[in-house]
Amino acid sequence: MGVLACARGEREEAERIFRYIERHFEPPAGIKAYIEAQRRAVCPPPWQGSVSLALGYSSNATRGPDLTAYRLGVTVPAEITLAPHQRAQPDYFVEAVGHLDSRLGPGHLSAYANLRHHQNWSLYDEDWIGLHYHIQRHWPPLGRAVMSLGHAWMWLGGQAYAQVLSGEASLQRGPLRYTLQGKQLHYPGASAYDGHILNVYLDYSLNGGNWRLRGRMGGFADDAHAGRPGGDRKGWHSMLYFAYAGQRASVVEASWHHERARSNDVYFPGLIELRRHKRAHRLELAWTLPKYDGEAWRISLVHARGLDSIPFLTYRQTEIVLSWVRPLSW
Repeated sequence: MGVLACARGEREEAERIFRYIERHFEPPAGIKAYIEAQRRAVCPPPWQGSVSLALGYSSNATRGPDLTAYRLGVTVPAEITLAPHQRAQPDYFVEAVGHLDSRLGPGHLSAYANLRHHQNWSLYDEDWIGLHYHIQRHWPPLGRAVMSLGHAWMWLGGQAYAQVLSGEASLQRGPLRYTLQGKQLHYPGASAYDGHILNVYLDYSLNGGNWRLRGRMGGFADDAHAGRPGGDRKGWHSMLYFAYAGQRASVVEASWHHERARSNDVYFPGLIELRRHKRAHRLELAWTLPKYDGEAWRISLVHARGLDSIPFLTYRQTEIVLSWVRPLSW
């Protein structure tokens, strides 16, 4: 009866039934675990979220290039030396992240918000706010369909840096998920870098008793507005993710991201007569150790490498982060 009440969206009635069973019948551990699973999966609270605080170190907080001087140009050769603030700079940082998720309907419409503040100790700070809305529908002949809209804002050093408007549609059929995603990017201080991005990708997931494996492969087209160096870009990306739940509910995670992209036009006619060819990869290893009341400690190690035919766009970065995470619900 409690599960049926959850399915109808009657959370308070379902909770009353669950508590009555727990107090008056003293169910065995297996039944208690089943009730708790139903609370989380079938009948979650109307508002859920989490907060996290992190302390970290980055070997290259500015994602500055590997080299500091370049000789460029064909028609007019020139020596370019980067200013100190444009070079790779290490730094420590603190970060606070808040996440809020709410069901607006009986399992079909939901919304969530993300707020993030990233403060370097000696360099600029970053702020990020994202709002997303999801509509979910299950069609037995096809599978589970999800459509979402999102709007995000980013600030650097207190100044508006970027706005992103996104839309996504996905279809889940068994272990496969097909996704079509569109993004519109706007940079208030550098409108020449505005553009539209279209992503198409396929996810495949496998779940074992205490492990999960997920892979992704897809392509994208980046349609730039007039004036961006290199013009339009096309490419593909891939991802592999593995998670394993060990003793005391600790979780070990590993993920690998890879991306390749090519530009249609030369980067800067007369000075940089090269078409941009970008290769980037990112490796992350993480270990999460739960405490009590859902709290957890998480330590992660991230290594990112960007290779580019344009010398001053290459970079390497390593970060180590210690986070404290606490879930919220009401």
